[in-house]
Amino acid sequence: MKNCIITWTSIVLLLTACQANAPRETSLSGTLTGLPNDTLLVSSRFVDDIKDEHMRTDIIVCQQGAFSLPIEKDSLPVRITLYPLKQKKQQEIEVVVLPGESVKVTGSVDSYQVKGSAFYQTYLDSEKLWQPYLDKIAQAEAQADSMQAAGVDRDSISNFRMAYYDYYQDMDEAILEYIHEHSGEDAALYLCYKRGITGHNGSPLHDLSDQVKGGPLAPLYQKLVQIGQEQENKKEVLKGENAPDFTLKDLQGHDFTLSSLRGKYVILDFWGSWCIWCIKGFPELKEHYAKYKDKLEVVAICCHDTEDRWRKAVERYKLPWVNVFDHNEHGEITRAYNVQHFPTKVLIDPEGKIVQVDFSYNLLNDLLGHRP
Repeated sequence: MKNCIITWTSIVLLLTACQANAPRETSLSGTLTGLPNDTLLVSSRFVDDIKDEHMRTDIIVCQQGAFSLPIEKDSLPVRITLYPLKQKKQQEIEVVVLPGESVKVTGSVDSYQVKGSAFYQTYLDSEKLWQPYLDKIAQAEAQADSMQAAGVDRDSISNFRMAYYDYYQDMDEAILEYIHEHSGEDAALYLCYKRGITGHNGSPLHDLSDQVKGGPLAPLYQKLVQIGQEQENKKEVLKGENAPDFTLKDLQGHDFTLSSLRGKYVILDFWGSWCIWCIKGFPELKEHYAKYKDKLEVVAICCHDTEDRWRKAVERYKLPWVNVFDHNEHGEITRAYNVQHFPTKVLIDPEGKIVQVDFSYNLLNDLLGHRP
C-alpha cells in the first residue's frame, strides 16, 4: 500500500511538472473604451522584421470594445499594431508580445495599459519620461507659429527656433542616460530600436547586459547589430574610392558638377530643412568653412524637401557655401554615398577620392591645419 501511495504521488508530480513545462498559448486581447463596435486593422510581424518586409495584416471586430487575437506563430516575439478604422483621428496601439505571454490591453487608444507583459509596460512607462520635453517642444512650435502670423521677421523666428532645438538635444541625452542606467532591462533594448539606435561603433546598444542581448529580444538585438555593421562596412568600402560625380541645380538655376571642385577638399553635407540636427550643425560647419575656405569647399545637398522650403532655409540660416537641391525622388545620389541618416557629411580629397563618411572635425583639422 505504501508503494502504491508513493507511485501515485510520483505520477501526480510528473503530470504537474509536464503541465508546468507545456508551452503556453500566446495571445493578445483587451477591452478599450471609446470603441463600442469598431473594426481594428491588425498588423503583425516578428520583432526583428524592422522594415516590415513580412508583415501580416488582419481585420478583427470589437464587441463592446472587447477584442481577442490568438497568435499562431509564437516562436519569436511579435510586434503588433492595432488601428481603429472608425476613429476620425488616426491613432494606433503598438504592443510587443513575447512567446507564451497572454497580453491584455485596457484603457483607451489615447492612454492604454498593458498587462501580462512586464517588459512592454516598463517600456511604455519609460516613454512617459520624455513627455515633458515633447510638451515644451509643442509649446515652442506654437509660439513660433504665432510669431510668424504676427509678422515677426524671419531672423528673429529662426533664432527662437534654434534656441528651442536644445529641447531635442536634452531629450536625446535623457534617453541615452536611461538606456545606460537600465542596461539590464529588455525595455532599454526596445528603446534603442524605437529611437533608431543601431549597432554602430560606440553605440549604447553594446552596453546592454549579456542577459538582455541573449534574452527574449535577442533577435532584435542581433538585427540592430547587423544593420550597424552593414552601415560601417559600407562606409569603409567607400573610403579611397572615387567620389561618385553628379550634377544638380544651384540657387541660381545653374548646373553644378561636383568634379568641378578638383584641387580642393570638399565636404558634402546631406541635409533637409526638416532636419533639426542638420540645422544645429550649421554653426560648427560655418566655423570650419571660414577657417579653411581657401583649401575647402562645402556642397550642401538638400534632400527629401521642397524647393521652396530649401530656398527659404538657405536664406534663413545664411548658408555661405555651394547649395544645391536634389530633385531626384529615387535617391541615386544618396544611395551612391550610402546616406543612412541626416545629416551625413562626406569628406573628399583634392583628387576626388572619398576620405571618410561621417568624419570628425578633428580629422579635418589634421588634414588641413598643417597644409601649406
